[in-house]
Amino acid sequence: MTINTQHPWEHLCAFAEEELRARHIPGATVGIAAGDEVYTAGFGVTNLNHPLPVQPTTLFQVGSITKTFTCAVIMRLIETGKLQLSTRVRDLAPEWRVSDDQASAEATVWHLLTHMGGWLGDFFIDTGAGENALGKYAARMAELPQVAPLGAAYSYNNAAFVLLGHLVELATGMPFEQVAADTLLKPLGLTNCHFNAETLMTQRFAVGHRVSGDAAEVITPWGLPRCGAPMGSIVANAPDLLTYARMLLDQGKARDGRQVLAPESVRAMQTPQAPIWRDREAIGLAWHIERLAGETFYHHGGATHGQGAWLEFCPGKSFAIAVLANADTAGQLARAIRKQALRDFLGIELPEETFQPLSPEQMREIEGRYVLPRISFVEIRSLAGKIIGQEINTGGFPTEDTPPEPNLPPYTLEAVETDRLVVADGKARGTQCHVLRDDAGRMRYFRMGGRIHLREPLA
Repeated sequence: MTINTQHPWEHLCAFAEEELRARHIPGATVGIAAGDEVYTAGFGVTNLNHPLPVQPTTLFQVGSITKTFTCAVIMRLIETGKLQLSTRVRDLAPEWRVSDDQASAEATVWHLLTHMGGWLGDFFIDTGAGENALGKYAARMAELPQVAPLGAAYSYNNAAFVLLGHLVELATGMPFEQVAADTLLKPLGLTNCHFNAETLMTQRFAVGHRVSGDAAEVITPWGLPRCGAPMGSIVANAPDLLTYARMLLDQGKARDGRQVLAPESVRAMQTPQAPIWRDREAIGLAWHIERLAGETFYHHGGATHGQGAWLEFCPGKSFAIAVLANADTAGQLARAIRKQALRDFLGIELPEETFQPLSPEQMREIEGRYVLPRISFVEIRSLAGKIIGQEINTGGFPTEDTPPEPNLPPYTLEAVETDRLVVADGKARGTQCHVLRDDAGRMRYFRMGGRIHLREPLA
């Protein structure tokens, strides 16, 4: 029997290097905080067209991990009495609305932080770089259709976090980025966190890539428009993400002893607010909460144009992990490194998912055309005893003028338990799908990749 004598960090680094090569990802950084020990490393290159070695301090777009920073800013404003979780959007923005009258009248800060608004959340537009960029975005939300009633079910919502940024500006009279810097980034010493290219372009940073087969290519545009700041614009490195995570592990206290967030704010962020999947996964305030091997983990991922990131922490084990990569397949890389890290550092073995057969009746129930207006639609059909999905992109990211991404080849959906399926192959492998039912047991919603999709009959 061969005994592995490598330190867990050395073993994880070797694993990460192998994964980057196997997945043809140009570059990545990985960071681990385990108790008082912190480890970071860079792999590969920043840019295939103009390559520089990725260092631990290389800057990557963290995408939607930004939402947790926005939540922390909101909690600071709650601590100072400028907002409450129960504050209605219209208390600060009386003219704000979406297409649904009830949601427009009753939506609160809580609904926004928990992705329980119910309106279309993937709304990517450019409202300019001026001071009212977030206000202009909030006004355009009047176009958004309601996909589920307010508070009915979790459905991931980017637009809600832009609106939160607008509320921050209304409550403080200051630009969102300035409030975030003053209340969170500067107190934590996160000097390498940026919201725009102008402040980072003199430093080493990664650019996005699209992976096709065994090759990768640089893709543009690089950044998000200004209105995207509260939902996904932060650029950071692995050490700073770990500093942020360790503050949350330490009940809001920075490493220098300063109290950045009140302990009750951190506890609120880490308290389940609504279920995502049965009793195993819930949404807190911005953070996703998962129970694994008797421990509670808090995590958030992020994906921008050709970059992706993952941040996770476990208070019970004083553990955190950060993964940042410059490819559109970064999510698969992060899942693989996360699984290995939990094994190497915590001795937690994530089980392999096994597939269950579906009856013809179950397959027919799932068949349909599922639409995210402005973004894409997915046609799901049963073919030769399999459930096959085909996604057609109809809108671009990060703006409505960006050409849609190339459509992926059809993929297989496999059932892993009753009403939960997973994409089993291809670039979208690992994407979770949930069948949500009404009280009579009828399928009410189909949630894919965290988003409730509108169902239309197949042609």
